[in-house]
Amino acid sequence: MGALPSAAEHEFHRDLRLAEEATESGIVPGRSTAARKDWEVWCGFCAVLGQDPLVSTITDKVTILQVFAHRVRIGLLARYTGGKPVQARIVEDYLRSVGQGFT
Repeated sequence: MGALPSAAEHEFHRDLRLAEEATESGIVPGRSTAARKDWEVWCGFCAVLGQDPLVSTITDKVTILQVFAHRVRIGLLARYTGGKPVQARIVEDYLRSVGQGFT
């Protein structure tokens, strides 16, 4: 964003802040808590691999997300599963939380 004129950059950052606030206000507290916990699982996964949670040094982020999703699916990383495979849509929730963490 460094190439934007200063007025446009100011407006962009203002609108980004407003968009983030709108998103945050539309999430119920329980979902927000779950998303934070999902992000913590992601951070732990990245730590084991020696990677930054934003995976800025990885050009093909899909591969690391696939391994993460697989480990969540089989219950290795998912919370409260006792190591058993997860129920439907759980992997989707984790990946959404990671995506929100990226933003």
